Amino acid sequence: MIPIDTLTEQLKELAKKAFSADGIELLIGYQKGEDGKSKPAVFRSSEEVEKLVWDNQSGFNLANLAHRFRDKKVGILAQGCISRSLVVLLNEGQLNRNQLVIIGFPCQGVLGRDGQLHSACTSCQYPDPIVKDYQVEGTGISNQKDPLLELVNNIESQSMEEKYAFFAKEMSKCIRCYACRQSCPMCYCDVCFVDINKPLWLARTPDQQNNSVWNLTRINHLTGRCVACGACDRACPENVNLMYLIAKMNKEVKELFGYSAGLHLGDKPALNTFQPNDPDFFWGKEGA
Repeated sequence: MIPIDTLTEQLKELAKKAFSADGIELLIGYQKGEDGKSKPAVFRSSEEVEKLVWDNQSGFNLANLAHRFRDKKVGILAQGCISRSLVVLLNEGQLNRNQLVIIGFPCQGVLGRDGQLHSACTSCQYPDPIVKDYQVEGTGISNQKDPLLELVNNIESQSMEEKYAFFAKEMSKCIRCYACRQSCPMCYCDVCFVDINKPLWLARTPDQQNNSVWNLTRINHLTGRCVACGACDRACPENVNLMYLIAKMNKEVKELFGYSAGLHLGDKPALNTFQPNDPDFFWGKEGA
């Protein structure tokens, strides 16, 4: 894999080129905060790019900021999961490809709160950018196994009581701070259903029942759209295992519809389309 310092320097050079050659008005990337940790940042000139960094703490999904600058020509750093997020947003009409200059690089993986490589990264099958205008050459993380899929398969083999106990334990942790929503590029609704008072969809006080409704509804809204970047899981202050729900959802979409989000420009989300051979077991018959 590319040394982090080398990667950062190459990203800086490509970012400066995007300012000079492509006329971008700003660049979305990362810089060091006062606490020494990487944080998302907006650079408005090639001079400011000298502050740009990328390291294994750069876990915020930058695609979450892209739609805020839709009226400008924007450069953005993108490894595999961020580029897939951009593809989903482009396919949903939230971004204009002509207004984006994507600086791609092979992902080295980011850390979770425990200081270990995050589970989204240890299970990642697409470390390289799907779309890009510039590319840092090299290799990223390479995973022969998918620990998240193994976790899903293990839980699926358990009894109903064991499954419910696992789910209930995770839901009981949730304080409904909505950090997961705020960190997700696909949660771009102007008004979220939980913020509506009439009708009131959820009680304001967190409890297992309402927490379950929130998390399952959010996952349902992400079905066929989530790229499993892990930003929501890393943002959760209570360490709710959101990656399990994501992995389970993505497994079902892949098995039912042969679809993975963000791999092809022009694709529509799996649940926004109908194919004659789609499974119709919802009506009592499984299979085409």
